[in-house]
Amino acid sequence: MTAKLVYQLPSTVLIAAIYGLLLRAVVDNDHVAERMASCSSMRFAANAALAIGSLSFFFSFFGFLPWCKFLLHQPGIRQMHQMMRYYHRASRPPNLIYVTDGGVQDCTGILQLLRRKRTRILLVLAAADPNDELAVLRTTMEAAASERLPSFYDPP
Repeated sequence: MTAKLVYQLPSTVLIAAIYGLLLRAVVDNDHVAERMASCSSMRFAANAALAIGSLSFFFSFFGFLPWCKFLLHQPGIRQMHQMMRYYHRASRPPNLIYVTDGGVQDCTGILQLLRRKRTRILLVLAAADPNDELAVLRTTMEAAASERLPSFYDPP
């Protein structure tokens, strides 16, 4: 619990600063007519929020540096890295690693075993398939055939 707080505290402070500056810009915008003041304070707050957000996103690509590592703990930045297909490469892995089972392409695990050239694979398929069409298996077989991994044999 304490470690999680320590890792998330700097990024939480950064996000709070961005939202605080944006809130300041909105408040200044609402009261600019009453004070007859210029828009400079509103513009400064909005530009500062934009600059902090842009710089934090830019420096998140340098997560291998000790002073930029905390930026990798922001959920929004992690999602943007995933959308951009950014892969963290460094001598040490980041503090947070996104791991998936690969279920988007193959939820059976057969493709991984075929890539490892296993001679025998036993599959117990328990996919939600009410009409028994084996759609999951067919999709996996098509993906394996497109990679030219196996030749499937259906004995009589």
